[in-house]
Amino acid sequence: MKILVVSPKFHPVIGGGETFVQNSVEQLQKSGQEVVVAVEPLKDRIISNYSYPVIEIPGLSDSNFNVLEAPNGLYSLIKSYQPDIIHVHGYFGLLALGLCEQDIPIVVSIHSTPIWGNRIIGEMGGFEQERIFAEQILNLTKPRVITGANKVYTSAAKKLAPRGVMVKEFPYPILDEFYNKHDSSIFRKRFKLGNKDILFTVPSRIIERKGIRESVNALAKLPQNFYLCLPSAINPLDRSYWDLICNSTEYKSVAKRVIIPDQEILHDQMPFLYSASDLIVMPSYYEGAPVATVEAMASRRPFIGADSQGINYFIRHNQNGILVPQKTSRELATAIFGLAYDKNLQKRLISRAYKDVGELSWKIQLPNLLTLYKEIGE
Repeated sequence: MKILVVSPKFHPVIGGGETFVQNSVEQLQKSGQEVVVAVEPLKDRIISNYSYPVIEIPGLSDSNFNVLEAPNGLYSLIKSYQPDIIHVHGYFGLLALGLCEQDIPIVVSIHSTPIWGNRIIGEMGGFEQERIFAEQILNLTKPRVITGANKVYTSAAKKLAPRGVMVKEFPYPILDEFYNKHDSSIFRKRFKLGNKDILFTVPSRIIERKGIRESVNALAKLPQNFYLCLPSAINPLDRSYWDLICNSTEYKSVAKRVIIPDQEILHDQMPFLYSASDLIVMPSYYEGAPVATVEAMASRRPFIGADSQGINYFIRHNQNGILVPQKTSRELATAIFGLAYDKNLQKRLISRAYKDVGELSWKIQLPNLLTLYKEIGE
């Protein structure tokens, strides 16, 4: 089967959706499928590093979409490659595809976190404009199937989809064997942590909705042997927000216990960072389908998250993790301190979480994806 994957955001940009796209391409190729990936040009991407064709299309961008260049480049690629299936990721990739003349079956996966009534894409001035934009793109292209990573995504997609377009839930699978790396010494030595030091990691981008401020404020309420790792702070996505945190009284009181790596921690190094951490913490205000949550579960690390959309889809309080109210640094600190020293609770939560995440392995989900392709291609 010849599959064209259209994904403006792609490695080395890494988030939940991008991780899913990259892993899916690798798994499809390993299964014997022929895959080509169309992406946004990035100056720091090394094309030769990939074992499959990665074609950079000028103008194919979520943030700087060019209405002439993107469809033109994508049209040329489709005509030369002649794929059996096109799997497009995101509204802007789908818009470029809709402006091309082709009749190839389309699967679209939407990764923009939807909060119905508030946001769909998160880039425009209001919800109604975003709704109209999304509906118009879907009406233009009429994909055979829209997939969403969980019930939040699929519920929104059903409200937007044209009549006759199928909406299916398809979770972000996990490379469970990839996270079974338990050499915790690499990062603990690098961070100069002792045996009695407690490290909790927030594996999230530095933006306000990720609850970074609450993590720092929680650290200020914890004993001196507690440390916070913020791997994304080496290159904050929201610099003004990060500057505001760094200038706060709370941050200044714990700055020596906030660990910011001296170089970017790449995706293939994350299993070792998880292993080095005593706890994984995600106090986000909302999420879509947070891959870091299932990565922590697969890494057998105890997890604490905010009781928020997305996180509470995976985490059941006191069963496979701990949930705390949003925007509450005091309750977050209490949960971190309590779980850090309760080994029996850790063991119980980890055991249940690892069983739960087993259903999300690529070994189980890849056949489902291939079946979907075959069904719409017939």
